[in-house]
Amino acid sequence: MPEICLSRDVISVNAATAALAGGGQWPLALSLLAELPGMRIAPDSTSYGSAIHAVEKGMQWPLGLSLLSKMLVQRILPDRISFNSAISASEKGGQWQMALGLLQRMPNLSVTPNEVSYNAAIGACHKADLLQVA
Repeated sequence: MPEICLSRDVISVNAATAALAGGGQWPLALSLLAELPGMRIAPDSTSYGSAIHAVEKGMQWPLGLSLLSKMLVQRILPDRISFNSAISASEKGGQWQMALGLLQRMPNLSVTPNEVSYNAAIGACHKADLLQVA
């Protein structure tokens, strides 16, 4: 049987991270992201977006916000998916102020909010019983 050789690049790692997120395996998604420098692979916005999505699914909102901050420190501009996942994580964590702050910050980084962005922020306000704000 021929040996299968898989190449490791940012695309394959991002796909694996997205699969882990979909399977609820946020600790493994985070460890894969952390291993990228050792693999000599530079993470991109998709790498972080998938990891933020994974921790959002795992109800780990502080980790999502930490990853978003780490992106900026590494000069990786967050995309809409990264922001939406962080806003959704904030919503699930009952952090309505954070959700609104992230929504307001998006245009400053040339990211246009969409329906998902607004729905998550509205949901966060609704959960906090701030119907006027929502």
